[in-house]
Amino acid sequence: MLAYLIRFLPIIIITVLLLLIWLFFKKSKSKSNQLATPPWFYYIALAIIIFGFVLVFLRFNQFAEKPGGQYIPPRYTNEGIVPGYVNR
Repeated sequence: MLAYLIRFLPIIIITVLLLLIWLFFKKSKSKSNQLATPPWFYYIALAIIIFGFVLVFLRFNQFAEKPGGQYIPPRYTNEGIVPGYVNR
């Protein structure tokens, strides 16, 4: 659960910051206490775009294994099953 939350943490933080900024500016500019509805479409589109950038960044930053190598399939020995692996 923690790894899942950490992956989406940038999206959550940016969305909350956008909402807080919108509330601050709308509250300070409006003379009455009523607030207009926030532009949800733009917030959702921005969150999806940022999520895409985060996925691309994490893919190339955390899982940066060099491509190639020789695949050794699993095999059965007297001690048991030896799992497969990639020889690099």
